[in-house]
Amino acid sequence: MSEGRTSVIGGEASARGLFGGRRNRARGIAVSIAAVFGGFLTLSLGDARLVGFAIMLGLIGLAWLGTAGTHNGSIAQRAITRARWKDTDKTGQRNFVPFNEPVWTAMSDAYFGAADKENKASVWRDMVAMREWPDGIIGMQWLQEEYGKPGIAWHRPPGEEAYLSVVFSTNGQIAGMESNSYLDYSAQAFGEVLNKLGAAGSLVRRVQSVTRLMAIDSARHEHWIRDNLDTDTPDEFQESYEEVIAELRDNQVGQRHMFAFVWPTNGDFLARADRYGEDRDGWIALMNQEIARVLSALRTAGFLDVKILSAKKVSAVLRHMQHPDFPIDRVVDIDTLSDAWMPSSMDYSYVTTYGAPKLHDPGHVTSWLTRTARISAPNLNVAARGSLWLVPLLTGLGLQIVRTIAFHIELIPQQDARDQAEQDTVSDLTDMRTRARKGQLVDQTTSTELAGAQIRARDLGPGKSHQGAAWVGYITISARTRDELMHAIDAIEAAAGGQPAIRSLEWLDTQQAAAAANTWPVGRGIKASKRLASARARDLLAGNGSKEEL
Repeated sequence: MSEGRTSVIGGEASARGLFGGRRNRARGIAVSIAAVFGGFLTLSLGDARLVGFAIMLGLIGLAWLGTAGTHNGSIAQRAITRARWKDTDKTGQRNFVPFNEPVWTAMSDAYFGAADKENKASVWRDMVAMREWPDGIIGMQWLQEEYGKPGIAWHRPPGEEAYLSVVFSTNGQIAGMESNSYLDYSAQAFGEVLNKLGAAGSLVRRVQSVTRLMAIDSARHEHWIRDNLDTDTPDEFQESYEEVIAELRDNQVGQRHMFAFVWPTNGDFLARADRYGEDRDGWIALMNQEIARVLSALRTAGFLDVKILSAKKVSAVLRHMQHPDFPIDRVVDIDTLSDAWMPSSMDYSYVTTYGAPKLHDPGHVTSWLTRTARISAPNLNVAARGSLWLVPLLTGLGLQIVRTIAFHIELIPQQDARDQAEQDTVSDLTDMRTRARKGQLVDQTTSTELAGAQIRARDLGPGKSHQGAAWVGYITISARTRDELMHAIDAIEAAAGGQPAIRSLEWLDTQQAAAAANTWPVGRGIKASKRLASARARDLLAGNGSKEEL
């Protein structure tokens, strides 16, 4: 089936330089440092200035080569990665054990009572491993966790902006076979949701879409056959049905779709919450209004069976995503958020999570291996894509791969997005004209990015309802063994290089424990876009308004 409406994806996130061309921020910093250091050295050598000048040129050359991008990253990036892993291994942060106060107290006593440095260091590593949160989810707690109410998570990640998040589950917009026109309509309807929520006065600033692909839970089928099977049914028919269930469980993958919406607790949020009540009461009252608005927008856009997840259900999802043997809907043994965290151990390229998922056999521990990659604009071939561009990563892989695909979308008000689109258009036109004057062929990537920038500038023009967006994607793969994980990675990479036209998946090695959380429905994994100087200047000139105004 062919796709209808398409959009240029990739060029909108490329970093243009002030005077045209594509920026390499790491290279700019490294070359600048080398030039400044070399300049001081040249001046300080007096009569031996030529030696200093030669050293400066050598340093600039090394900085240039060290930051040159390859399919395996730059030399500098690989050096930083190795140093990070060495530090992680040395400090004992490879391992994670959920916090347990009695055990922690016993370890503290053992640490201070240790007679030699070796024993002390061993106990210290165990203490470092025992933490309140796994990596990547530090600072999460519940603002509202009561039974039957929407679970409102309050995130205060160190060094980052605090925010609230709420998770919505859905069966998607499409049920069965649909025409291209309906697919286009559905994509446009979701775009309208983002446009509405991304407007300047909206408190929602980020949306995370999560698709979880997992082995089908056969419990419902087994329960149905147990309740409905005629006792006189011949044994061979019963065995045949059991074989069908086993085949379904072993060879089919089910999908679950979720959205996590993010509300930064900035000055606008706090000022509006004060109208609804004091402190926590005002926050929750405001969030109830916001949640209802999002729920209405999703249903209006044609999303089916939209539900708001409670705190317990979100915790169950988080536990399942760490260790898929735990059913995604099982909440019977979850009382607090800490019940969702599983012990883990991180290796260079993956993290292993341990748990005892069987309620009747708590001593039976199983493990899963997980690896996460990032999908970003620099690693995405700039091309026109339709709404089905990620289908090869969702279906038809030939393997039963447990995986999660998540995309984070930062909503950018129209004026800021328009400024960026216009700047990108000017930069790309400058590049093309410069190459033409030099008699060089026009770079096809630049011409495609120019087309994308012009489309964005047109869509964001005055009188239009569109808002801007920045994005990043992640994919997490889980398997029971190292070999199965390697086979799954090969299949995913092959699929990504086809129709999705992803040049390479950026495996977040040495950070796998934290990276996995970027695919959990908690809103982690994207940095706020840096606003243009013109936008910051405009806000500065606008001031804070008159104290007499409403």
